[in-house]
Amino acid sequence: MDELQTGVEVTSSRVAGTLYYVSDFDQFSPGDAELCQGHYVALKFEAPEGSTVTIQTFDNDVPRRAPQELDSDMNAIIRVVDPVTTKLKVVVSMDGAEDLVKVYRFGGLKLLDTPSPADHN
Repeated sequence: MDELQTGVEVTSSRVAGTLYYVSDFDQFSPGDAELCQGHYVALKFEAPEGSTVTIQTFDNDVPRRAPQELDSDMNAIIRVVDPVTTKLKVVVSMDGAEDLVKVYRFGGLKLLDTPSPADHN
Protein backbone atom coordinates (compact mmCIF):
# COMPACT_ATOMS: atom_id res chain seq x y z
CA MET A 1 0.00 0.00 0.00
CA ASP A 2 3.00 2.27 -0.52
CA GLU A 3 1.04 4.12 -3.20
CA LEU A 4 -1.52 5.15 -0.56
CA GLN A 5 0.38 5.96 2.60
CA THR A 6 3.58 6.09 4.59
CA GLY A 7 4.32 5.95 8.32
CA VAL A 8 0.74 5.12 9.34
CA GLU A 9 0.40 4.26 13.03
CA VAL A 10 -2.72 3.43 15.02
CA THR A 11 -3.02 4.10 18.74
CA SER A 12 -5.99 3.34 20.95
CA SER A 13 -8.17 5.98 19.26
CA ARG A 14 -6.06 7.88 16.72
CA VAL A 15 -4.63 7.21 13.27
CA ALA A 16 -1.52 9.18 12.25
CA GLY A 17 0.77 9.20 9.23
CA THR A 18 0.93 10.58 5.70
CA LEU A 19 -1.53 9.90 2.89
CA TYR A 20 -0.68 10.48 -0.76
CA TYR A 21 -3.16 11.75 -3.32
CA VAL A 22 -4.44 8.97 -5.60
CA SER A 23 -6.14 9.93 -8.86
CA ASP A 24 -7.32 6.54 -10.14
CA PHE A 25 -7.97 4.08 -7.32
CA ASP A 26 -10.52 1.92 -9.19
CA GLN A 27 -10.41 -0.77 -6.49
CA PHE A 28 -12.13 1.52 -4.01
CA SER A 29 -15.44 2.08 -5.81
CA PRO A 30 -15.50 0.74 -9.36
CA GLY A 31 -17.73 2.80 -11.61
CA ASP A 32 -17.75 5.92 -9.41
CA ALA A 33 -14.96 8.19 -10.66
CA GLU A 34 -15.42 10.72 -7.83
CA LEU A 35 -14.83 8.09 -5.13
CA CYS A 36 -11.79 6.71 -6.99
CA GLN A 37 -9.68 9.78 -6.33
CA GLY A 38 -8.51 11.31 -3.09
CA HIS A 39 -6.71 10.12 0.04
CA TYR A 40 -7.05 6.60 1.44
CA VAL A 41 -5.74 4.85 4.51
CA ALA A 42 -5.30 1.07 4.58
CA LEU A 43 -5.79 -0.56 7.97
CA LYS A 44 -5.57 -4.16 9.14
CA PHE A 45 -7.69 -5.24 12.09
CA GLU A 46 -7.35 -8.12 14.51
CA ALA A 47 -10.19 -9.74 16.41
CA PRO A 48 -10.82 -13.02 18.21
CA GLU A 49 -11.60 -16.00 16.00
CA GLY A 50 -15.31 -16.37 15.39
CA SER A 51 -16.04 -12.68 15.84
CA THR A 52 -17.54 -10.31 13.29
CA VAL A 53 -15.94 -6.92 12.61
CA THR A 54 -18.04 -4.13 11.16
CA ILE A 55 -16.75 -0.69 10.20
CA GLN A 56 -18.55 2.56 9.41
CA THR A 57 -17.11 5.92 8.40
CA PHE A 58 -18.53 9.25 9.53
CA ASP A 59 -18.00 12.82 8.38
CA ASN A 60 -19.06 15.45 10.92
CA ASP A 61 -20.78 12.65 12.88
CA VAL A 62 -22.99 11.81 9.87
CA PRO A 63 -22.64 8.27 8.50
CA ARG A 64 -20.97 8.32 5.08
CA ARG A 65 -22.29 4.89 4.13
CA ALA A 66 -23.90 1.85 5.73
CA PRO A 67 -21.81 -0.31 8.08
CA GLN A 68 -19.63 -2.81 6.24
CA GLU A 69 -18.62 -6.22 7.57
CA LEU A 70 -14.95 -7.05 7.01
CA ASP A 71 -14.12 -10.32 5.33
CA SER A 72 -11.64 -12.84 6.72
CA ASP A 73 -8.52 -10.86 5.68
CA MET A 74 -9.64 -8.06 8.08
CA ASN A 75 -8.26 -5.36 5.78
CA ALA A 76 -10.07 -2.08 5.23
CA ILE A 77 -9.41 0.90 3.01
CA ILE A 78 -11.01 4.13 4.15
CA ARG A 79 -11.31 7.27 2.04
CA VAL A 80 -10.34 10.27 4.16
CA VAL A 81 -11.87 13.53 2.92
CA ASP A 82 -11.00 15.68 5.93
CA PRO A 83 -8.89 14.18 8.72
CA VAL A 84 -10.42 16.53 11.28
CA THR A 85 -14.04 15.52 10.59
CA THR A 86 -13.64 11.89 9.43
CA LYS A 87 -14.03 9.15 12.03
CA LEU A 88 -14.15 5.37 11.84
CA LYS A 89 -16.39 3.31 14.09
CA VAL A 90 -15.34 -0.33 14.55
CA VAL A 91 -17.66 -2.87 16.16
CA VAL A 92 -16.42 -6.34 17.14
CA SER A 93 -19.28 -8.76 17.82
CA MET A 94 -19.12 -12.25 19.28
CA ASP A 95 -22.01 -14.58 20.05
CA GLY A 96 -23.04 -14.27 23.66
CA ALA A 97 -20.71 -11.37 24.42
CA GLU A 98 -21.19 -7.63 24.57
CA ASP A 99 -20.04 -5.77 21.46
CA LEU A 100 -16.72 -3.97 21.64
CA VAL A 101 -17.01 -0.53 20.03
CA LYS A 102 -14.04 1.71 19.20
CA VAL A 103 -13.96 5.03 17.41
CA TYR A 104 -10.80 6.11 15.62
CA ARG A 105 -10.09 9.72 14.72
CA PHE A 106 -7.93 10.67 11.76
CA GLY A 107 -6.64 14.03 13.00
CA GLY A 108 -3.07 12.73 13.01
CA LEU A 109 -3.06 12.18 9.24
CA LYS A 110 -1.30 14.56 6.87
CA LEU A 111 -2.86 14.69 3.39
CA LEU A 112 -0.39 15.40 0.59
CA ASP A 113 -1.47 16.81 -2.77
CA THR A 114 1.14 14.71 -4.55
CA PRO A 115 1.14 11.04 -5.55
CA SER A 116 3.38 8.53 -3.83
CA PRO A 117 6.97 8.24 -5.04
CA ALA A 118 6.15 4.51 -5.40
CA ASP A 119 3.81 5.45 -8.28
CA HIS A 120 6.82 6.55 -10.31
CA ASN A 121 8.82 3.32 -10.04
